[in-house]
Amino acid sequence: MKKIHYTLCSNIGKRRRRNEDNYCCNGEILEKNQEYSKVTMDRTVYESQGLFAVFDGIGGLQSGENASRLAAEEVQWYSEKLKKYDADVELILKQCIMGINEKICVEAREKNRNIGTTAAVFYFRDDRGYIITIGDSRIYQLIQGRLLQVSRDDNVASEMEKAGILTPEQARKHMARHSLTQYLGMPKEELTIQPHYGVFPISDEHQIFILCTDGLWGELGNTQIKNILQEEKDANLAEALVKEVLKKEGKDNITVLTVEIMGGRNER
Repeated sequence: MKKIHYTLCSNIGKRRRRNEDNYCCNGEILEKNQEYSKVTMDRTVYESQGLFAVFDGIGGLQSGENASRLAAEEVQWYSEKLKKYDADVELILKQCIMGINEKICVEAREKNRNIGTTAAVFYFRDDRGYIITIGDSRIYQLIQGRLLQVSRDDNVASEMEKAGILTPEQARKHMARHSLTQYLGMPKEELTIQPHYGVFPISDEHQIFILCTDGLWGELGNTQIKNILQEEKDANLAEALVKEVLKKEGKDNITVLTVEIMGGRNER
């Protein structure tokens, strides 16, 4: 088992009327009737596995909120399948994501609305980590003093960066970052979605995984994020990051989930 310290902060921001973000934090989600203007969580557990995810709803007001909550509920349900010792993690995560896409498409057709959500999902079991993402919600890893983005952005600005038109910092601030190239809720006749899946070893080194919606990374650069994580060691890390965003414009919903993996039971 590993010692895991995870923190969460989901904040409506300064300008939005509703929080269209959602999350799945080791089985807990933002429920339909729950107060959503600000939610925080700070827990330390000993676990051999854990499932964490963030979602950023698309479609405006209640439509985006419904899409992200549907995604969170589906991940929550699939978490039980992952607890089985012989579970095929890749198959389950991909089934989960494709299932979310289909359910959102059905709801969109029934309500005659364009709705959707991003998804950034992180699962660990023993010494392996797994991610699956779609849209522009991100997953970072802080290890050995370096902050690495281990997810890929599905937006036009990212494509412009790959083409050499924009630098990474220009892409982070460019208006084209709001134009998603794929997300959950796209019907097959429009696009067959291709979520990004990855698996990697998790060493015994101290490390932190950060899952976030663009309300965080659209306001704070990588250096700012890394400095806060390193300086606020005794704080709720997710809340510390959100507080820094709120010192700026804070024009979007902000959801941040940090998962600090600190090794086995004997680590202090």
